[in-house]
Amino acid sequence: MNENSQNVRIKRYGTETVIQQLQPYVSKRRQQRIDQVLGNRLLSVQIALEMPADLLNAFAVIRSCEIFGVVNIHIIAPEKIESGMRTISKGAMDWVDIHFYPDINPFLQQMQQQNCRLAGAVLAGAQNVNAIPIEQPVCLLLGSEHSGLSNIAKKACDWHYHIPMFGMTESLNLSVAAGISLYETTHRKRIQLQQSGDLTQDAWKELQAKYYLNSVNDRLMNALFPL
Repeated sequence: MNENSQNVRIKRYGTETVIQQLQPYVSKRRQQRIDQVLGNRLLSVQIALEMPADLLNAFAVIRSCEIFGVVNIHIIAPEKIESGMRTISKGAMDWVDIHFYPDINPFLQQMQQQNCRLAGAVLAGAQNVNAIPIEQPVCLLLGSEHSGLSNIAKKACDWHYHIPMFGMTESLNLSVAAGISLYETTHRKRIQLQQSGDLTQDAWKELQAKYYLNSVNDRLMNALFPL
């Protein structure tokens, strides 16, 4: 999938330039709301979906990530990309960073470069979802609704976790499982941090520039920052 146009503009013009030129056009109330949201953003918790078969569920996960303050979502080898992505995710994709991969290998390389540990959702996982280690950056990895995680993904995980279930149904819907996983992990991470967010200064500025771009109309954005 092509890179988000806001990200292209930020790389071309720089975060400080984008923020300074757009600041007069973003209301004070909007700026305060953006600062509040940025203060709650987490880099140390990420989520990845391997081969999601139902993109409606994948889009619901994107929305949950935005709500729980997770910045980075990784989608690995999706079966298809539908034109209704923006509508289905209720605009949440404008406020997060979504990374697409043709297969799992470049995703695993990216996680290794970031020193990010992997916690894979597996029905018989040894860890309870509320016991996933969160002292280091962690990425929650969930598999296809039909077949779960691939063998390669399972082997790459540092931990396997499960969500306790007490009914007759064997498994949770992907978006529900992701929502529970995100809530538990981000809640515990914030307790461990003793604060609501963990953005670096550079990450804060980059997201601030992106959110300012999202807060003005396309005509103004194209006039100030043509591609």
